[in-house]
Amino acid sequence: MVNRNRSQGWTHAKISGHENEKNILELLNSDAEFKENLEGFFNAPMKEFNIGGLNEKGVNSVFDKSLTKSKTDLKITSENKTLKFSIKKSRGGQVYLISIPRFIYGIKKQFNLDLNASELKAIKLFFGEDSEEVNKIINSKKTMMINEKIKSYERRKLRLTVKSIESYDEGLAKALLNFFRKNSREIFLFCFSRGLATEESDWAEYLWYINTIKDDNDAKLNKIFEIKRLASNIKNSDDLEFGTRNGGTTIQLPFGFVQWHQGQIQFHHNYKKICSLYIE
Repeated sequence: MVNRNRSQGWTHAKISGHENEKNILELLNSDAEFKENLEGFFNAPMKEFNIGGLNEKGVNSVFDKSLTKSKTDLKITSENKTLKFSIKKSRGGQVYLISIPRFIYGIKKQFNLDLNASELKAIKLFFGEDSEEVNKIINSKKTMMINEKIKSYERRKLRLTVKSIESYDEGLAKALLNFFRKNSREIFLFCFSRGLATEESDWAEYLWYINTIKDDNDAKLNKIFEIKRLASNIKNSDDLEFGTRNGGTTIQLPFGFVQWHQGQIQFHHNYKKICSLYIE
């Protein structure tokens, strides 16, 4: 296993991800057994296939006159249908990184989902959209008992942990968790299928965990999930919870977790959790 710092890790993930997609395209073109197995899975012969890769073109987005990246990495066309895949090379990692305003507007447009005032404020505090209010709360009497190590982190990142939000206003912490609890199915579809793309033809239908890179930790990973079926098994459960480390900087989700990353919302996927959702 190669040890990489965070920056090196993201660079490796991006480059190896595109390498993985390139390998898949080569296998579809040259490996008859690989192609036949995929055709057998869908009971349909392939006519053509296309992978976005580094030269992926933008598609229409929920923001007027603006393009976005499709969540579909691979399109396979048969005689009467097109199959659309989101490809994941590893069992865990980033599935979506998005700014707070784009997330709030995007999920509203995709699912007609409006956040109430408490949810909106809590999200902005937790993910660092309102730095003035964050600093005000860090220095307030209500949070004066918070560990200085946690406060130092919050000042550096200009965001609040769960402990500080709870100390300031317990109702805001409940609103934050409740938002992810009651909308976890829509958030899953937003992250894995739709993103900001407006056209259904650009929405991914299948999640394909496949790793074709020999020296990678997840080499030989190969399993396909229908996204609609995964979503149907996500319940608006009360068992979702905040992470407990460092004052609470993450929220556990049915498909992974979400955290702050460089002033944005970063959703992570988890293969084990995905498998647990794929039930009859």
